[in-house]
Amino acid sequence: MQDIISRHGQRCEAATGKPTAFSMAEDTEQFLWRSWDALLAITPEESRVIADAVRPSQTLVTVPHAIPEVAEVPVTADTVVYAGSDNPSNQAAVRWLLRDVWPKVVAARPSSRLRLVGLIGEALRGEPEMAVPNVDVVGFVPDAVAEVAAAGVVVAPYLYGSGLKIKLIEAAATGRPIVTTTSGVEGSGLSDGNHLVVTDDATAVAGAIARLD
Repeated sequence: MQDIISRHGQRCEAATGKPTAFSMAEDTEQFLWRSWDALLAITPEESRVIADAVRPSQTLVTVPHAIPEVAEVPVTADTVVYAGSDNPSNQAAVRWLLRDVWPKVVAARPSSRLRLVGLIGEALRGEPEMAVPNVDVVGFVPDAVAEVAAAGVVVAPYLYGSGLKIKLIEAAATGRPIVTTTSGVEGSGLSDGNHLVVTDDATAVAGAIARLD
């Protein structure tokens, strides 16, 4: 179970005021959960939610995401990387990053460059938020983790979501500094100040990006 889909939809509407195609009614989802002999939850938090709705005879197991070993690569200190697909949650995150955060980063550290890795850059190409300086649309790459491993800073500014943000876990495996939000860190087991920076304030996100490398 990658996500609790009804929760994802509810959080999307709360954050953006818009519905998403990635949702279903809560009662429908719980009915589907009860149709299986075994359920594999992706985080302990979601496992606890699911446990309240399933049959006593069902098996519920929490299965963490497997992370491959990451080879060390040369790091570019002024490079900030966001890696992701073109799904609506990623689009909302990057629009906020470009509109409310990135101009502050460039003002504080003019040499900074943001690399949009994956399908996310192509999805937003030509939109008003893209008219900001020092942004490179990298597009699809065979190994996104290698891009992340070479970053001075990895940014994951999710506004909403559910389940586990896989790119955040992969970034943590590279050992690079990470700046994320409350939604981004959820379910990861990582904590603010110990493993990464967690803040939902645009100015604080920009300040953290600008000072880390």
